[in-house]
Amino acid sequence: MKKKQVIVLSLVFALTSLLIGGAFASGKISIVVNGRTVPTDVSPRNVDGRVMVPISTISKALGADVTWDSKKQTVIINQKSGTSVSTPDLWNEKLNLTGGEWADIVSLINKYFVTYDSRDEEAWKKTIASSYLNNGSIELPGGGVYPSILELKIVDAKKIVDAKRKGEGRSDGDQYKVRVKIVHYMNLSTPFVAEWDFDVAPYMSKGYLIDYANIISDTQLKNYTVFPGLTFQDVSE
Repeated sequence: MKKKQVIVLSLVFALTSLLIGGAFASGKISIVVNGRTVPTDVSPRNVDGRVMVPISTISKALGADVTWDSKKQTVIINQKSGTSVSTPDLWNEKLNLTGGEWADIVSLINKYFVTYDSRDEEAWKKTIASSYLNNGSIELPGGGVYPSILELKIVDAKKIVDAKRKGEGRSDGDQYKVRVKIVHYMNLSTPFVAEWDFDVAPYMSKGYLIDYANIISDTQLKNYTVFPGLTFQDVSE
């Protein structure tokens, strides 16, 4: 009986939904959670047109604890305290930042996007270092659809060292790379999800400024739900 229970626990499957994707490659189904391919001990299967995936693997990838209650024959999944299921740990790095330091970085990123999205060049330039435009960074568009950002979220950060991107007046504080996910629209309401990387560093009398910015990816979506009751659809077809 115990052996059977272990097998049952190992082979627990759930139907995939919006947070996970199954993709066929040479007959093998892969699992992608928040943009990251997740290895599994038990392979996903296509059963009568429905993709079945191991719930234990998916739950752990989303930051939850999975336990087996043998008496109740129940799999128990608990989200870890303080963990967001929508935020993967991309760089797996522990940062030694104070609340004030991180708040300054968050404020800077928000100001950058507000001024970028409204095409406010004067205010936008106050968020970037003197070396920013010489580094091949994203430039402020001259036109286009604006404002176009529907939602944005900082998903990870790590400490970096990049002497090539030091603007004038840099202080001795640490430099960080920050990954931001934004959802924006084109063609009236067709949603896109993009990932941007920012290199930020402290500057004397100016606080944190952005040394470099780059778009990592930008993918069109069929639909995007901001919250129940507000969904944007692809209108390009």
